Amino acid sequence: MFAFYRVPKVLFTEDCFWNVSTDAKLLYGILLDRMNLSARNDWLDEEGRVYIIFTIEEIKGALGCAEKKAVKLLDELEMLKQRKESCRSNMSRSREPLFHPLPRP
Repeated sequence: MFAFYRVPKVLFTEDCFWNVSTDAKLLYGILLDRMNLSARNDWLDEEGRVYIIFTIEEIKGALGCAEKKAVKLLDELEMLKQRKESCRSNMSRSREPLFHPLPRP
């Protein structure tokens, strides 16, 4: 049986994400996968939000890249977080949410 990473389609279809690299989008999918695992294991912070621990070393191993690249991709994902709000206002017309919350197991 094969396992797959899920990457939100919106990262590829919305204009506001055109300059996010495919590597950063793939890393986002890998981190979402880890979020699902954390949710199943009830890894919650004080505010009840699911959290993950995924080190630079783990990113390097998952993507087969150097540390400099791993750090650059994390920086890109930080910019993605900031960009999310501006995209939400544009996407509200289509009623498609930017990111879907993970269902609780």
